[in-house]
Amino acid sequence: MPDYNLPAYAKTNDVKDQNQYEKMPIWLARQEVKAFADFHVFDKLFGSLKWKPNMGNNLRGVRAEKTPIGRQIFLPKPITEEPLKDIIDQEEVVNDSVLRMHYFDSLNFHFLPSYADFRDSQIGPINREIARQIAFANDMFIRSWVFEMADYVYVAGATTPLQDAPSNTGDPGMEEADMYKDQTWRQARVADIQGAGISLRQLDTAVAVMRDDVGAPFFEGLQNGSPAANEMVKGKYCLLGSSEMWQQWKWDPDMRTMLGDNQNLVVDGFRGSIFGDVTYKTVRYPLRVAVDGSLPVPEIMTETRNKTVPNPAYVNAPYEIAFLVAADAAQSISIGPPPADFAGGGNGGGISLKKFKGMRWNGEIELTDDILVTRTDGATTYYDTNRRREQLQLQSTLAMGCISNESRSCMPIMFARKRAA
Repeated sequence: MPDYNLPAYAKTNDVKDQNQYEKMPIWLARQEVKAFADFHVFDKLFGSLKWKPNMGNNLRGVRAEKTPIGRQIFLPKPITEEPLKDIIDQEEVVNDSVLRMHYFDSLNFHFLPSYADFRDSQIGPINREIARQIAFANDMFIRSWVFEMADYVYVAGATTPLQDAPSNTGDPGMEEADMYKDQTWRQARVADIQGAGISLRQLDTAVAVMRDDVGAPFFEGLQNGSPAANEMVKGKYCLLGSSEMWQQWKWDPDMRTMLGDNQNLVVDGFRGSIFGDVTYKTVRYPLRVAVDGSLPVPEIMTETRNKTVPNPAYVNAPYEIAFLVAADAAQSISIGPPPADFAGGGNGGGISLKKFKGMRWNGEIELTDDILVTRTDGATTYYDTNRRREQLQLQSTLAMGCISNESRSCMPIMFARKRAA
């Protein structure tokens, strides 16, 4: 069972079952690539930050802010009179963030040299799970960042749907306890929600608010997406929400008139156009909120059978937060190796071991024997070096970073959940 947010020194010597070793690092790396590709959602919408080790831990973005349109009526002086003039003075906007780091480790594996090739052993599945947890953690980090930095939220059914939202912009290294959109704030916002679900008419209103009241620009394309996905979002906003949210629209009375003809088109998880303005993207674990404003975890492990199951508190949480995303909301550090390095080439259809060993990427999972082992002598426990290479461990270090660009370009939509039945 996973343990989350432990100190770096925790469980450094705990041992997994014996005879579980996978000696094919390239095969393990391929599993990482697949996991990264499958579970990236939010970072596909944002541009990538170029970061390498030793570049420092502070992230600063500076952009020129467009000047405001300051009139609705314009009648210049006649040419026979002394003209007036406008002085255009452009300002800069500075956004700060810091680089973050998190460790992902397995328990120690007891390795017997006579069992050198366990392709179907537990090393492979553990490697896949670490890669999967890394991909989800990075995506949830980006979601957490853009949620906290959002200038506005849209509260479905409220008397005033578009509401100013607090954000801790003064602390780029904030942790969960430092968020301004905390449990108390969330509890107050969900209390404003009226009605169940969000209808297509309400979504159309939210799009109009995003375009006209917030002034967020449409996407011109994706920097981290495939060419086909790039075309699907061009000239539109992207709505990130649950499968449940998408499914309930099938029964919306306005569906046939408001959804486009290509509503069922799916590319890389992006769905076709909704009334020409929005491309929908399904999120596996949407952000759900309990009545008291808490955020229940999506899954738990049963104590009796060691099975991972949906958390009843998450399943029954009455509120949900979708994200209407416009262009240039944020930038994030990319993780994972370039897929091209693992596709094609050579008779074996992959890269050489020499090239593999020379590669290093953010979020890479390594198999190491540089660990301490636990010895016991009766009631006495002591630590020894792993000089006999008896134990191994999978480990990964993930550097994460996200910096706001235009915080108005991501508008969380808070609504009460609804199913067709």
